[in-house]
Amino acid sequence: MVTKLTHFSWLGALIIAALIFTRCFEWTSIDQPAVAAPNSSFDVKITLKQDGEGDFAHNLYNMGVFGVQLPEGWTIENDSFYYSIKGILQNETLPYEYEGYITYDQSYATMYEDSIPSDDGYYWWGGVSDSSHMDNLDSIYVELTILTDDQLGNFNLQYGMGTMDWPEGRMPVAEGGLSPKVPITIEESTSVKRYLKKQVTVYPNPASEFMHVDVGEVKAGSLQLFSITGQLEYGQSIESKENTIDVSSFAPGTYFLKVSTDEGSYSKKVLVK
Repeated sequence: MVTKLTHFSWLGALIIAALIFTRCFEWTSIDQPAVAAPNSSFDVKITLKQDGEGDFAHNLYNMGVFGVQLPEGWTIENDSFYYSIKGILQNETLPYEYEGYITYDQSYATMYEDSIPSDDGYYWWGGVSDSSHMDNLDSIYVELTILTDDQLGNFNLQYGMGTMDWPEGRMPVAEGGLSPKVPITIEESTSVKRYLKKQVTVYPNPASEFMHVDVGEVKAGSLQLFSITGQLEYGQSIESKENTIDVSSFAPGTYFLKVSTDEGSYSKKVLVK
């Protein structure tokens, strides 16, 4: 009888602790375009808030993790993105604000994949915050840029907010921290992206030493070369119709060339051999 009571008491305490310490999130808004172009980029702006009342909403003190389920071939620009947080820190009374970056980490990408297996044709991008205060606060705002490839059709993106909390140790999605799937259609654009696509010519592609970029009638802007994981590898201003990039020291593989102007941007998949 004593054993049963002890076990019951321990189980009840564990349940109460879970209720007290579990992070609860609500997706206030997901500003994701309904339509985007192939080989281009689009911005996503997300706001979450803590869904809880009382002091327990500020009890934890650990790192924040963020995941994005993307179609294979897509990636996040620079493999990192901006976030800001507001609220009150643990054991504090004054308002607190912080802004920083969530940066890709393979271990967290694996954590998301292991915890929430991705759909066929998709994969989990996973990153961690640069602040130990991220999950203590009342609201979280993130702003990321996603790079598409040449696939056309209908896709569903999904976002996950979590934390590195006791007792799980790894908690990729807190309670309410998995967003609904957000649809997006990739189709040929008739806007600036289509104009830039017609203007930009890359040769040779694949390239082994020098990659030449003809920007046609584009007068001003920038050229950036990103790795398949979204890491910026090279950048320069557009100074003439003909531009040359030395790729002789680049690792062989797939890259994204992004042409940016004041009116918009266009990304093209290129190869280095």
